Amino acid sequence: MFDGLVVVADPSNEPQIVIVYSTDSESITKEKNLLALLLGHFTSDITWINSNYLKETDTAEATHLFYYGLSKKQLSKKTMNILESFSGPFIHLGHNVEQMNDTFSFDTINELMYASSIAVPNQINKKIVVEDMPVLLIETEEDLQKEVLITAKKGERTVPLLVKEKNAYYYATTYLFPPTSYLFADFLHELFDTTTHLRRQVLIRIEDIHPRTDAARLEEIADVLDERNIPYLLSVTPMFKNPKTGDEFFLWENQALVNVLQEMQENGASIVLHGYTDQFKQSPTGTGFEFWDKDRNKPISFLNEKKYITERIEKGVQALVDNELYPLAFEVPHYAISQQGYQVLTEYFSTIVGQIQLTDDDWRMMSASPYITALPTLNGMVLIPETAGYIIYDKPLQSIQDVREKIKHIQIVRDGFVGVFFHPFMGGDWLNTLLDELDSMEQVYWFDLKKQKHVVSTDFVHIETNKGNIKVNHIKNSLKPIHQEATDVGKSNHYVIGLLIGVGLMISIILFSIVRFRHSH
Repeated sequence: MFDGLVVVADPSNEPQIVIVYSTDSESITKEKNLLALLLGHFTSDITWINSNYLKETDTAEATHLFYYGLSKKQLSKKTMNILESFSGPFIHLGHNVEQMNDTFSFDTINELMYASSIAVPNQINKKIVVEDMPVLLIETEEDLQKEVLITAKKGERTVPLLVKEKNAYYYATTYLFPPTSYLFADFLHELFDTTTHLRRQVLIRIEDIHPRTDAARLEEIADVLDERNIPYLLSVTPMFKNPKTGDEFFLWENQALVNVLQEMQENGASIVLHGYTDQFKQSPTGTGFEFWDKDRNKPISFLNEKKYITERIEKGVQALVDNELYPLAFEVPHYAISQQGYQVLTEYFSTIVGQIQLTDDDWRMMSASPYITALPTLNGMVLIPETAGYIIYDKPLQSIQDVREKIKHIQIVRDGFVGVFFHPFMGGDWLNTLLDELDSMEQVYWFDLKKQKHVVSTDFVHIETNKGNIKVNHIKNSLKPIHQEATDVGKSNHYVIGLLIGVGLMISIILFSIVRFRHSH
């Protein structure tokens, strides 16, 4: 599945997952996306069913059954019978486990503990320090039928977090944010009995390149990366805009920058479209949002959101292609976009880079999987995750330490993917420092986006890549962008007006000179 990007236990027998959930909330978009990020690495066949509407036929084809107890709820006898009669692997997350008397034999405690660390017993390298992770308490003793797979700890108290009993598993939390979810993510490889695992992969993305980017500084970055002979991503925004000053600057107007980008692409870099202007309202490019109303912390609502996103995607792809730069994926500016916005993106891109906004309630509610995953909630769009952060310009040393800690966590997970990004204005020295940190990992493999299958398709162009080759099919013969033509026309008009004014001034000077000459005589 997905040409080696995503792992399944057996490609000819993809797991079929049914997730039954109970909730008091009208929407579980956040919770759905968090679990989908983890499961999408193994299968695209995931069905969600509210426990109120579960029928016997719903689980007939399932290979794995999940119950997601997001809130306390009395389950009906019919629902309980369906869940407890399932013969395949059964995974219960969160609340209502006390009702599963025929499945689990441990005792539940009406108490919540906020853990400070989680670990796999007897494995010293599989421990993660966490911050106030909520854990539902149970009491159990290991025997021939029960095994504690993950523990949680606070102070001197250690409690079960993941317990296996026969062919059923209980995970005593609904909290699936990283890095607390990483041990559970690693356990899923055992659940789905995966036998093939990807090498530990690393990716660096050069971030926020736009028409005002210093070409010489970017060339310095290119030299560092070329010397190390590693593939990387270039996140490019083709138009610079500052509404407060009225400044607009297109990529083609900075030919020195275009030349550097083309050379980097030729030497192995992969281009990622990072919005059209990477700004919104009065904010300048690089500091604002583009597909989210930050002031209201809501989706864009004062205009047609779908039309707005569509136009900017099409302009962005066209602007890059017209400069012989071929985007293979998309990065959402600030990772902020509505759920409807993601659906629009799936019409143009097979692959997205970075992190996922989980809900329309708050743009800051975002996450990423610890491995490459495909999102069933987003029509199977593949996520190349950013998992380890970046160097913050005013806290570089602390940033390196944070990256190091995140790398340590990622290495716990089979198929773990270390994704970082770097701003070119930080310079070559800090880039070398970051790369040294990444190279210090054991058995590191630098991820090359071009070597997998990705598709970018608009009404203007179709781009497809696989095994290192990029195939570009121009659907329309419009190699010069509309905005460039308009700009050229505007410049021509200014030139004509300027010429006429110049001629007029010259004639006035000549006439003035003649009159003055006659007057003097």
